[in-house]
This record gives sequence, structure tokens and C-alpha cells, in this order.
Amino acid sequence: MDMPNVYLAIGIGPDESTISKCTICKADEVEEKPNRGCGHGCLMHVSMHLTHQVMAREAVVLNCVGAPECPIKHPCTILGPTVLDAYESTITKSFMTDKKILECRSTNYSILFMPQNYNGKIRIYIYIWKIW
Repeated sequence: MDMPNVYLAIGIGPDESTISKCTICKADEVEEKPNRGCGHGCLMHVSMHLTHQVMAREAVVLNCVGAPECPIKHPCTILGPTVLDAYESTITKSFMTDKKILECRSTNYSILFMPQNYNGKIRIYIYIWKIW
């Protein structure tokens, strides 16, 4: 099943907050930056401190390349099992239950948070797509 305008949208930000206000952007209006997600769609800002903790424990943070095919083929963040609980808990509490998510939940957009276990590693996907 094809999902229109699907973008991988997890990234890190310079602030110490967990999740900041998200912005729906056009792909050609967002500059691609290292460690800032794929640079397309809605950039979700995760605590820099938390990201450093994840990387220090040998988890791998990847950059997504290309759009719109990147969400299907290239996970932006792969977390080792040792840091899954803290990372997923923070994202879940901040992203899924924080009132800020309502700023992204409009009649035009839908958001999916989907962790997957792949060969002992956890890939966390955050998809955002437009509802036609």
C-alpha cells in the first residue's frame, strides 16, 4: 500500500528540550544537514544530550538521503537494544503524549510512530504524510 508524501522525520536539535514545535515543510525548502534527519518534511528535535548518550553507547545514527523514497529505504536512526528503553521512553512521553503533537495533528496530516526490531537492533521510524 502506497502512502503519499511520506517523510522520515526524526532528527536532533541544539536545545535541551525534548521535542520542540514541528513545522511542515516542502522538501525543496529545507536544507539537508548532518544529524538532522533526512532534511525533508517535519523535523522533530530530540534532546542533544539524549542523542549524545545514544551515540556514546555505540548506537548508530544515520542520515537519510533523497526524497520521497528515503523513508522506505533508509532509516534515519538505528538504536542498539541497550539504549532503547530510555530513548523510546523519552520520545514516547514527549512526542506521543505532549500537547505539542497537537500542532502537527491537523485535518491534513497524519503521524505514525513505529519502532521495529531488526536483527537485534531497534529502528525507530517517525512517518508524516499528507492525507488527501
